[in-house]
Amino acid sequence: MDLTSDFLVIGAGLGGVAAASRLVASGQKVIIVDKARGVGGRAATKRLGDLRVDTGAQFFTTRDAELTAWVASRLGAGARGEIFEWARGFPLWKDGQIVQRDGTHPRYACRSGMSQLAKLLASGLEPVLGQPVISLERWSGRYRATLADGTTFEATSLILNLPPVQLVALAAPLLDPSWTEAISDVHLEPCFAIYGELESDLQVDWMGLEFEGHATFRWIARDHTRRAPGARPVLLAHTTALWSQERLEDSPDAVAAEAARELERLLGARFRSAPQAHRWRYARPTADAPQKISLETWSAATRIGVCGDWLRGGRVEGAILSGWDLARQITR
Repeated sequence: MDLTSDFLVIGAGLGGVAAASRLVASGQKVIIVDKARGVGGRAATKRLGDLRVDTGAQFFTTRDAELTAWVASRLGAGARGEIFEWARGFPLWKDGQIVQRDGTHPRYACRSGMSQLAKLLASGLEPVLGQPVISLERWSGRYRATLADGTTFEATSLILNLPPVQLVALAAPLLDPSWTEAISDVHLEPCFAIYGELESDLQVDWMGLEFEGHATFRWIARDHTRRAPGARPVLLAHTTALWSQERLEDSPDAVAAEAARELERLLGARFRSAPQAHRWRYARPTADAPQKISLETWSAATRIGVCGDWLRGGRVEGAILSGWDLARQITR
């Protein structure tokens, strides 16, 4: 692999691959690196034996015309059927009751798991995966990133697609102080994803359930309803920020066992074997975060850009649009 490029993208989440793919399409040479073993960031799909489970992003919407058109071109049967309309809305658990709500617009998912969305966006890219960036510096007019295995990459321009706290920790000396201040003001809440195969499916008519005011859960999904018909029943739950913060350093087995007891009490859910827990230390912006951060995301002077869902309220659509918008700013 060539170790030099026009752009070095750190973070292969949805925003990073969206920006990188557009830059490559415009003729730029791009290297994209990520510590994870796959692309997608929090649009993550994990294996549960021979099953797939979406542990991060659960679905996405398309309020933007450009994204709506991109999704429409990938809907349909056969090879074009990976993205599909999963639901039009979800009921709400509140004060011990489930309240039905009318759906307003499509919520899309991927049959193979939400990580497939990032793979579709990253088509044609060859990301360097499984190695964290341990140092980042500006050297002889170029940006140099050193990976944990000692590999170094250099580029004239830098794109950072990272949670705010990690972005500042890695790149603060390279950023304009106003950027550092603005980014440092954005905080992401933690969350646990609890998931496992059920002994039998829940006898309910919903595919996903949102929560208001529950101490443990903010979301539960019958994950198998996103797979091919006949898939074995899998339940996925996301925990609240406060519950998660209080158990952030606990063992995953203990966290999963505690959540499983509450799921059985709440829904009668019985797992075929002990469920698993995945910790998202930086899951989504806090409730008081603005829906769109007031920050110029590209600096022509330093040739540094930033993207990510946290710039646009924490949604999947916002992550993708942040990458596309950044690429437009660079190439216009």
